[in-house]
Amino acid sequence: MSAEISIGVLFVVMGLVFVLIPLEHLKKAFPRMRSSYTTKLGGAALLIAGLGLIISRLTALYG
Repeated sequence: MSAEISIGVLFVVMGLVFVLIPLEHLKKAFPRMRSSYTTKLGGAALLIAGLGLIISRLTALYG
């Protein structure tokens, strides 16, 4: 597995954590987190970035 795919998987997992876990539980681990809107938006950005990395690498390998 290439490094780009590994980083993509890491981004996807982190994005899913920030999107799926409620803000109250995240505030226990990250006490300075304020807005649920920006937290969910950042999680979605990580998710999209991770999927983009995975797809771009797979198309480069097999395309």
